[in-house]
Parts: sequence; C-alpha cells; structure tokens
Amino acid sequence: MTPAVSRPGVSSRSFWRLGLGVADAAVPSVGNLGVSVLAAHVMTLPDFGVFSTVLLSLILLVGVSRSLHGDVLVLTAAADAEGQADRIRQSLASVLLLGLVVGLLTALAGGATLVWASDQSPWGPALVVAGVVLPILLLQDHHRWIAYTQGHIRDSVLNNMAWVTGSITAMVVLVILADTDIPAFAGVLIWGLAAAGGWGISTLQNRYLPSLRRGTAWLRENRRMASGLAQDFGLLQASAQGALILLAILTSAADIGLLRKAQLWLGPVTMLTTGLLSALQSILARRHDSARPGASTRVTLSIGSSAAAGTLLYGAIVLLLPTSIAALLAGGDWVAARPFVWPLTVQLAMGLLGGCIGIALRVRGQIAQQVRARWVLAPASLAIVTLAATTSGALAATWGLAAVSVLTTCLWYRLLVQRIPAVAPAVDAASAREVR
Repeated sequence: MTPAVSRPGVSSRSFWRLGLGVADAAVPSVGNLGVSVLAAHVMTLPDFGVFSTVLLSLILLVGVSRSLHGDVLVLTAAADAEGQADRIRQSLASVLLLGLVVGLLTALAGGATLVWASDQSPWGPALVVAGVVLPILLLQDHHRWIAYTQGHIRDSVLNNMAWVTGSITAMVVLVILADTDIPAFAGVLIWGLAAAGGWGISTLQNRYLPSLRRGTAWLRENRRMASGLAQDFGLLQASAQGALILLAILTSAADIGLLRKAQLWLGPVTMLTTGLLSALQSILARRHDSARPGASTRVTLSIGSSAAAGTLLYGAIVLLLPTSIAALLAGGDWVAARPFVWPLTVQLAMGLLGGCIGIALRVRGQIAQQVRARWVLAPASLAIVTLAATTSGALAATWGLAAVSVLTTCLWYRLLVQRIPAVAPAVDAASAREVR
C-alpha cells in the first residue's frame, strides 16, 4: 500500500504557524530596538556608533550561519526524516566550530586594535567581546531553526523571548547602576550573553548538544546547497546594503534622513516579511510533494499575493496619515519624507511576494537558478541606483529599487511556473542518505 502523501494547503494550522513565524521575527526586532534605544541614552556618540555597527555585523554573521546551516537543515528535513536527529547534531557541531573560528579571528582583530591604536578607541574592546559572544549567538539562532525543522515554531518564540527579556532587563539594570557613560563593549556583552538564555531553554527542550568531533562534516557533505544559499544571502545583502551606501554617497545626508523617516512607519512590514518567509519555508519543506509541485505553487502564490496586497493597503494608510500623527513616530519633516513611502511600499510588497515565490523555488530544488539570477540582479540594482541618484536624486533612486523588486518577483514567477522534472525537491531521498 502506498503511504498517503501530505498535501500542501492553506489550513488553519498553517495560518497559525505563519502567525507564530511573524511573532518569532517580531520578538528579536523589538528587543534589538529596545536595547539600542537604551544604549543611545547612556553611551557617548562614538561608543553608540561602535555598538550599533558591531550589532549589525553580528546579525549579518548570524544570517550567514543560518544560510549555511539552518536553511539547509529545514530544506532537507522531509527528505531524511529518519536521520534528522543525527543531522541536527552534525549541524550544531558545524555551527559551534564556525562560531569559535570566526569569533577567535574577531577577538584577535580587537586585540590588535587595542595594542596598536594610538587613542582610547572603543573598537578594540568591542571587537574582543564580539568574538567571545559570537558562538553563543550562532548556537542560539540555530536552535530556532531546529525548532522550525521539527515543526515546533513555538519553541523558537520562547527561545527569542528568553533572549530579549534577558538583554533588556540586564541593560536596564546596568543603566540604573552606572554612574558614568556605558562603553560600547558593555552593551555588546550584555546583548550577546543574554542569548545564552534562549540557547539554554532550547537545549533543555530538545536535548541536542554540539560536539566538535563532527564539526567539519556538515559543510563538507552539504556544500552544494549551503554554497548556493550562502551566495543567495550574500548577494541579496550586498545589493540591499550596497544600494543604501550608494545613496548616502551620491545624495545628501538630508535625503537619506528623509528615506529613513519614511522607513520607520514601514518597520512592521519588514518584521512580517522575515517571520512569514521563515514559517513558509518550514511548512513547504515539510509538506512538499515533488510529484505535485503545482500544489506548493498555489499555496505560495495565495499567501504571497495576500501578504503583498496587505502591504500595499498598509502603505496607502501610512501615506494618508495626518502629518500630526505621522510625526509622532517620524518626528519633523514628515511632509518631505512622505513621497518616499510609496516606492518603499511597492518595494516591500513585491519583495514579500518575491520572497514567498523564492521559498517555493528553494523547496523545488531551483536554488542554483536563483543564484545565477542574483549575480545579474545585484549589480543591475546598483547600476540603476547609481544612474537614478546621479540624474534625478534620492526619490528616483528609491523608485529604481522598487522597479528592481518588481523585476525580481517577475523573474522568480517565471522560474516557478516552468515545467521541472518530477523529482526535483530541495534534496531527494538518495542525496539525504548520502549525507548521513
């Protein structure tokens, strides 16, 4: 008798998991914002600049590790359900080894800065501390993806809540007890060590511990998929962050300030996108039927289109907000910032729809096609920003980014509706057995 195949569908359970995914993304975003607000009030401007930069760098490193480990684990879970526990331990070992190696290099860079810097630069201590807390941050985040792999998104929410609660509480206590300005390294230390709380809770729940004995096996045996996902993440970040850097160079600080003000009201959409894509990847990877790829396509387009339409509606509401209300969050100059809302909304809406379609492509095993496209789209987006900014200013460049987002979504859709071989999941059963 042929076993029943789980068919994708937009069930109430799936909606619940999508909602948990959004909450899971919202918790650390709110926590990071809270810690940053507290730090801004108790640090000197140079220390706060170092603190903010180090936090952003650590978050990006967590994203790289997630591409190499967490995403691969989620995408291969259904193909090798029997060997899942073994693969989880193997991935944890690789995460620990990566954290220790990169953390050591970061700490050494900080130590060199301490020795050779001619002044009392806050960079040296902050980098040393960053190297110390990096393994903790990577392990805390990877346990979240273990929870996604097992379909226990609630465990990931609890993990993040423990981290955020610990970091904000510790920062508040430090603010109350401190007699002078708090140095950047102290903020990084509090924020990083607090992740141990979430790591500890997850370890107690799933009982998985890393072991360095198998630290190199994961990347060696999953190098093809891990390389593709890491390239996809890197190219996406390079185009997104590179565009902002180009705008800052080619336009005025005032224009960038207006763009940032417009982004403040759109922050909830960014959290929605992160959480929705994480949960959707878990759902599709667990329920994808390679013999019926159309089912995953319908689910993806349904969820992505609904979320994109909701984003456009939300952007229209923000656009129509009375200036007095909008200024409560964005401060002054909202009238000048308002024109940026619409192109940013289009960019976010198309990015959300394109992200959902991109997840379906990952699950169907089309990562290599995405990466090849990214190698064209990333430099093209930077070229469009450069041309628009130099000829027409920051607003035109923002519309250029929206156009790139639309183009990317259209390209992903074309790849999604192409006919593919019947056996083309993220990893087939034979491949999964080989990596055990």
